[in-house]
Amino acid sequence: MKPLKSVVCRLINRLTKANSSSFLAHPPNPITVGLYQHFKGNRYYVFGTARHSENEEIMVVYALEHKRDELWVRPLKMFEEPVETEMGEVQRFVRIPES
Repeated sequence: MKPLKSVVCRLINRLTKANSSSFLAHPPNPITVGLYQHFKGNRYYVFGTARHSENEEIMVVYALEHKRDELWVRPLKMFEEPVETEMGEVQRFVRIPES
């Protein structure tokens, strides 16, 4: 069993070194976890971020505040961008401060 453990440890070390520059280029969680208000009115709980498996794009993982078992993802760039409404430009999602 010891030789297998040694091989696995060496493989993990190699993978970590090979991918470290890629992982460092993407912060683990560039968004604050918590409640957000969508510009259309619904409130969502943001769990954090994930990375797309094909292009490594950072995605925000979130769910309706009262239905947290149905997860949604949206690119971070889209999550943070403003949208044009009849009232003018507003943020798509706004963080709701904890009380």
